[in-house]
Amino acid sequence: MSLTKKILLAVIITVTGLVGFAQTPAKPAAAKTPVAKPLKLTVKFGPYSDSSKAFAPDVKLAVKVASLKITDNNGGTWTVISYRLGWRKKDTNDDYKTGKSKTVYIFNAVEVDNNPKIPEGWQKELQASLQPTEQLLFEEILVQDVKTKKTIKAPSLRIFIQ
Repeated sequence: MSLTKKILLAVIITVTGLVGFAQTPAKPAAAKTPVAKPLKLTVKFGPYSDSSKAFAPDVKLAVKVASLKITDNNGGTWTVISYRLGWRKKDTNDDYKTGKSKTVYIFNAVEVDNNPKIPEGWQKELQASLQPTEQLLFEEILVQDVKTKKTIKAPSLRIFIQ
């Protein structure tokens, strides 16, 4: 076979192959499924949300009556299963080197189960001792959906006392 016949045969095979690929039917577009919005939980303690700055006298009143409330972006309510309440408390300590008093912070925490309110003993202590520059933290909050009974962890809540 001569060189021109070989080239002509290669061109014919290539063109035939390209025409065959060009004739394949197009695939139908996939139906778009609606994407569910990711669940976003909002945690509040009385009127306070995360990183709220609150005056000590107002928080002292709130610890007696307020409770932890968790809602989602779909309007659903969630039941509190458990949480850890932390208190970054201001204290004074004598510096043994200088003999002078200095301000230090200590951290107290309690685990609370099946109750969105602050435990009674802590309510009394907070009402008596809470002061500016301290913090209240609600952490490791486990909640359950009222309807589906699905249990998840909610975001933490920190209140800065002024």
